[in-house]
Amino acid sequence: MRRLSFARRLVIAGIASFVVVFGVGLLGISKAPATPFDEATHMDYLFKVADGHIPQILEPYGQKALSIWACDDPRGAAWAALEPCGSPTFSPGLAPFGGQSTATGYTPTYYVLSAIPYRICEAVTNWQARPCARTANLVWLSAAASGFTVLILLLGQGLVVAILSGIGLCLIPSVLLQGITFNPDAAVHAVLPWLAVLALALSRSRWKPSRQILVLCLASLIAITLKETALVGAFLIFVFFAYAQVSRLAGRERLVRLGWLALAFTAVLVGVVANQKFQLLWRGQGLVDHMNASILTPPDQIMGVLGTAFWSVLGPFNQLVWGPLAGGDLQNYVGVLAIVTWAMVLQIQTLRAGPEGPVELPARRRLPTSFAPLALIVAITLPIVLTYALWRQSGLAPVQPRYYMGTAAVLFALGVGSTRNRYVGWFAAACLTFLSVAVVRSLLAA
Repeated sequence: MRRLSFARRLVIAGIASFVVVFGVGLLGISKAPATPFDEATHMDYLFKVADGHIPQILEPYGQKALSIWACDDPRGAAWAALEPCGSPTFSPGLAPFGGQSTATGYTPTYYVLSAIPYRICEAVTNWQARPCARTANLVWLSAAASGFTVLILLLGQGLVVAILSGIGLCLIPSVLLQGITFNPDAAVHAVLPWLAVLALALSRSRWKPSRQILVLCLASLIAITLKETALVGAFLIFVFFAYAQVSRLAGRERLVRLGWLALAFTAVLVGVVANQKFQLLWRGQGLVDHMNASILTPPDQIMGVLGTAFWSVLGPFNQLVWGPLAGGDLQNYVGVLAIVTWAMVLQIQTLRAGPEGPVELPARRRLPTSFAPLALIVAITLPIVLTYALWRQSGLAPVQPRYYMGTAAVLFALGVGSTRNRYVGWFAAACLTFLSVAVVRSLLAA
């Protein structure tokens, strides 16, 4: 029997990973998951965009979102003041933070793209708005599974390890929860592996370096507009691309190329800041900002918050659990997975690799410093630095382990894909598969 071409294996493996995660996600959605984060405000944004309206920043909640949360049984404590379920209208001012739909500060990218599967779900099913919104978000998580699988295969790992790892990185309890509810963290989880795939493809292409850099810059900027928490992962992918770029160069050529790459990512950062200013000018502000004033971090608490950020980065898959995903055994497995994750980061190889494995470069062309320890240091310290910088600028220091899930997952995938020790790849895939099976069993038993 003729062996499938590598391109076909990529497609089949990507589709298989997508289908498995989508199926498990639908099972999770059918269990009506609770949402320990701001799903209401993200969903309100989606409903408005799907109706052709780009909301103002801090625009009050719309009636559709308010009616859903007013009719929850049991109703959440934060929504207790709303009028009774079935009322002809609901008062946004009785919702949390004076009715401010706080997610509206984000760029519309995620919500515009999510509106497409949301509308398709509404058209082809008789589901209500919330399950359709969650299904639209599940598309992102399923796309993440495909991205991780394709990335690991492109780095030279075997088919089975790639599929098991791609699926497993999306069935970690906290990651799955963000995929079966509606929030942009799932989009960050999806865009980072595909950004890494793009970086790898560009580094192997025959395009001029300037064109490669421009394409990666634009893709990085779009990725960060999904949610700013993609910044750390995008930066590390950019550095990974830089290593591939300069590995073929030496001396002055290498320094010049590194200079251009540094300037290029600086341009991405400028674009991110400019986009934030543009959003305010374009969409205006609907209400006085009550929320930020209520969650400012006092100076005497900032060191404690930075300490929390440090532990959140080390354990990015902790917390954010609910019901079937909150069992004691599952959380113990997640704790072990955190150790495996950072061990896999140290397995990342930056030499060019093909479908059959890593390709050695001449000794004089190898970089003097390995990417792996640099990635480990940056992944841990950069989020803390950014948190402190944001606090200095605005007084806000938001810290959640979920902000770092996408970065940890893409580094895990880079390690699995590029490790030279096949047994390490199989071990990582086995850890993820063991956790995935436990998650599915827990959902089936719920």
